[in-house]
Amino acid sequence: PRFGRLGMIMLPIKAFDTVQPLFGLTAFGLLIYFVVAGRFDVVGPVLVILAVKLAVDVLFHLWVLGRYRRWVGDPHRASIAAAAAAMVVEPLTFTLLLQTGAILGWIAFLGGSQRWDPQIRFGVGD
Repeated sequence: PRFGRLGMIMLPIKAFDTVQPLFGLTAFGLLIYFVVAGRFDVVGPVLVILAVKLAVDVLFHLWVLGRYRRWVGDPHRASIAAAAAAMVVEPLTFTLLLQTGAILGWIAFLGGSQRWDPQIRFGVGD
């Protein structure tokens, strides 16, 4: 193989990474559908898992923030409340926008509606 053993290991990882936006948006759409349909037997366990994951993410983020504050020697460098709020809001905003953008990119690429040319840069390395 052209990229050796590392390429063979990374191929399935990158293949999954390529279609991950489809999985993410489909899961979110199904969650909304089940909530609207009143299927709380499905929604309940999913929300418990999401709440546990979110709690772990917030705790880890706050731990990292504490480490960062000690590293830079400034205990007031970043807001704990803002960090916790960002960890709660991010999965419902940025992640969905990121996945939507990836899907739109794939639609443009596969549909041939966009032309993909090399970038021409000015002012870099002149």
